[in-house]
Amino acid sequence: MDASPGEDVGLKDLRGKVKLRQGKILLVKLPSIREGGSRVVDLIKLRKIYEEFKPDRIGVMGAVGRAVLNKLGLKADLEFGITKAVALAALRGLNVFTLVVGRMVHRVIGEIDEASVKHATYITYVVEDGRI
Repeated sequence: MDASPGEDVGLKDLRGKVKLRQGKILLVKLPSIREGGSRVVDLIKLRKIYEEFKPDRIGVMGAVGRAVLNKLGLKADLEFGITKAVALAALRGLNVFTLVVGRMVHRVIGEIDEASVKHATYITYVVEDGRI
């Protein structure tokens, strides 16, 4: 049957190749609560980074990340299972802006690298420091 843009439609017996655009991940490293948390985040810098990146989705980890999103007036699309969710979203062509407390950045990068190997591709990511 025919379908309009945004409608569901069943596909069967497809042949050929479908080229997918891969998304990117921007990880913003935030200070822990012990290091000052959201109080020592450069919100002006973060707003500029966010606007230049033009994300399709926003991910957040932890209380500091949530507080920063609140201060920026933004809402999270991804809040749970972030380490896998951001990698999968990028594999499906979405650009993901993700706020992560410093010590968790390595865990997220590890998951991105693991997904890259599993799917025989390279997921592009950048880490920015959100501190003043």
